[in-house]
Amino acid sequence: MMINNLNIERMIKYILLGLVVLIAVKYIPEKGIPNKEIIMISATSAIAFSILDMVSPSVNVVNKPSNAQVEKPNAQVEKLIVKSNIKPVDEINELIESK
Repeated sequence: MMINNLNIERMIKYILLGLVVLIAVKYIPEKGIPNKEIIMISATSAIAFSILDMVSPSVNVVNKPSNAQVEKPNAQVEKLIVKSNIKPVDEINELIESK
């Protein structure tokens, strides 16, 4: 395996994650955990993260509405009001004034 900058950056990322988990496991619990178990937990989390990073290195979620889906912003609010039986502000104000 050839070592390049990307591999070095990934290794640093995994090591840092392992250190963060190590520190968290060391200082968060009220009862002490043996150092051997702390190291095993941090190594396991770093390995799991590296496997996930290799399997799916980047996930892009793109939600671009098509022309058919573009609505005015208030249309969605109006639909929500109708679905949830919430009365619009004007009706609420009228009810308050009538009392």
